[in-house]
Amino acid sequence: PLPKAIVQKFKLDEADALPLDGLITLGLGLLCTAVYWSPLVMEQKFIASNILAWSLGMASLGAISLGSFQTGAILLGGLFFYDAFWVFGSDVMMTVATKVEAPVKFIFPADTVRDYNFSVLGLGDLVIPGLFVRLMAKADEALNPENF
Repeated sequence: PLPKAIVQKFKLDEADALPLDGLITLGLGLLCTAVYWSPLVMEQKFIASNILAWSLGMASLGAISLGSFQTGAILLGGLFFYDAFWVFGSDVMMTVATKVEAPVKFIFPADTVRDYNFSVLGLGDLVIPGLFVRLMAKADEALNPENF
């Protein structure tokens, strides 16, 4: 809760107050964003980029809900063919992944010397299967099968 002096000064209700965990999360998010946009090279700030990407992924999983198994199956099938064509069949996605420095991918320092010093995992490759797993967990909870 906010101190009473602040509540009275700004004429706030107790319901307007942010919880402590929300304020801490906001502070961490602002800190990661400041580090990410700082003029450092990516080798020095890839952890901040991964934290922002993880946050976007978790927010997506919390905000998006699949309505049916068919929707999830279509998304997974679409992701399969998308990856088969754009990722493995052409260099378009590798060009986008290496040229666009945005927190829409997880990057890890590579052990080998190459043009791009990171291994890349796109956020869509985690979020879309995560949505399907979330749907299956909800179905399992609703059906409440007996343990074997």
